[in-house]
Amino acid sequence: MAIQLENFVNSRIIQNSITTFSGTNGGNGDNFPEDGIDASYSSNDVISNNTIISNTDLFVSPNNNGLLLTSCFNETVSGNYLYGSGRDISLESTDNCSIFGNSVTQSFWGILLRYSSDNQLVGNNVFETASDTGHGRKPDSGIGFKIYGDDYNNTIYENNIGNNGDGMDLWIGNSGNVIYGNYFQDNTFQVALFGQSGFSNSWENGSVGNYWSDYLTKYPNATEIDHTGLGNTPYEIDQNNTDQYPLWQADINAVTLTPSNSAPLPSSIPTLPEFPLLDSLPLLLTTLSIAVILRPKKRGSKRTK
Repeated sequence: MAIQLENFVNSRIIQNSITTFSGTNGGNGDNFPEDGIDASYSSNDVISNNTIISNTDLFVSPNNNGLLLTSCFNETVSGNYLYGSGRDISLESTDNCSIFGNSVTQSFWGILLRYSSDNQLVGNNVFETASDTGHGRKPDSGIGFKIYGDDYNNTIYENNIGNNGDGMDLWIGNSGNVIYGNYFQDNTFQVALFGQSGFSNSWENGSVGNYWSDYLTKYPNATEIDHTGLGNTPYEIDQNNTDQYPLWQADINAVTLTPSNSAPLPSSIPTLPEFPLLDSLPLLLTTLSIAVILRPKKRGSKRTK
C-alpha cells in the first residue's frame, strides 16, 4: 500500500507502516516500481514517525522512492524509518523543508536532493546503503547523500553518514550549501565530486566543520588545537572544497569556541509541532502511487577517501 498527496496543505501523515513492492506498481502489472509516500505540489504538511519498508530488487527497480517530495514547499519530514528503496528520501524541485531525525538504510541512495534549495537536513542517520549487481544486495556500496543538480543554500548538519560506498556525492551546479557538524564514518569514499571544479560549498559554519573517520590516516601528524575539539590541519576534498575546522572526535558538543573561532552553533534540532488529536489516530490515505524515474548522466568524478 502507498500514500499519495497532490495539492495538499497542512495535512498530517503520521505513524503509518507501509510496505512497497519491486518491479510493479502494487502488483497491478504496471512496469513501474512503487513509492511509499509520494507528495507533490503540497505545502506545510507533516510526515512523521512512519515506517516504510521496500521489497525492491535494486537491480530490477533502482528508481523507487521510500518518500518522494516533488515541487513541495515548507514540508516537515521527521522521525521516519525507511529501508531498502532505490532512494529512501527524495526532494525534487522542493524548497524550504525540514528533514530531520530520520533513519535510512539499505537503499541505493539514502537521501537525494535535486533542484532543491533552502532546505535543512539535520540529525538524520544514513548508513549501510547498498547496491545490487544482479546477484543480491551488496552492502556498504550505495550513496548516503546525493546532491544532484542545481541545489543551493541547503544546510546539512549533524547527520550520521556511515558505512556507505560514497558518504556524499555532489554534482556540478551545486554551490552555497553549508555542510558541517556531520559524522562521516567509515565510508569507502567520504565524498565524491562529479564535475565540481569551480563550484564551492562550505564544509564548516565558520567555526565548526565535520568529523572524518579517516582524518588521522590522511593527516597522521595532525593534532588537536588546545583542547578545542578541532584538528589543526584542514581536511581537503579538492581545491574548492576544504573543511577548515575538522572535528577531532565524533562529538560536536566537545568543541570549545574561542573569540577567533566563534560562529554560533544551532540552538537545537527543529522540533516537531504537537498534534495531540492525531497522536493516537494515524492518518491513512491509501491510493495508487506513481514513480519518477531519473537516469543521471555519467561525468568525470573525484572521490575523497
